[in-house]
Amino acid sequence: MKTIIFTFLTVFSFALVHAQYHEGTVYFKGDSTSTGLIRVKTFEGIKFKRSKETEPVDYNREQIQGYDVKGWQYRYIKKKPGATPKLYKLLIDGKVSLYADTPKSPSHLIADSPPNSVSIMINPYEIYYLKIEDMLYKVVNMLKKKHIEALKDCPILMEKIKNKEFKKWEVYDIVEFYNYDCQP
Repeated sequence: MKTIIFTFLTVFSFALVHAQYHEGTVYFKGDSTSTGLIRVKTFEGIKFKRSKETEPVDYNREQIQGYDVKGWQYRYIKKKPGATPKLYKLLIDGKVSLYADTPKSPSHLIADSPPNSVSIMINPYEIYYLKIEDMLYKVVNMLKKKHIEALKDCPILMEKIKNKEFKKWEVYDIVEFYNYDCQP
C-alpha cells in the first residue's frame, strides 16, 4: 500500500513541478488582449506572465473571455443565457461556431445516455457543440434534424446533405461549408 501511495505522490508531484508556461494570448473582458506566457491551472483558469521574469497573475472566467495557446483557441461560453460559462475549444468561428469539449472522465457521458443503457467511452472523446446566436446546442458527434434545421438558410448545403455529399457525422465539414460557402 505504501508503494502505491508513494508512486501516486511521485507522479503527481512530477506533473506539478513540470507544469510549463506556453506562449499565448489572453482575451480579457472588454475586448483587450495581452500576449505572454500562459499556464493552464488544473481546476479553473490560467496563470499569465508577460515575460519569464514577471510574477504570474491568476485569471478565471470572471476576468477573461478565453485564451489561445499551443495553436488552439479556448473560450468561455454559456450554454444558455444566465448559465455559468464553461471553457470550450473553439474549432470554427463564424455565424455558426463549432466548439468541442473533452469530458474529464467517461462518467460525464453516462449521464447523457438513455435510461437502461450502458455507455462505455474511452478518453479522449470530444463532444461537439454548435453555437448559433447566443445558444449552444450539444451535437455529440452527429447532426440531428433539429441541428440541420438551424442551417436551412443555405439551400446549397441542404441539397448536399440530402444527396449524401455530406454525412450527418461530418460535423466539422458541414459547419465549415456553411460559414465559408453560404454566407454573403
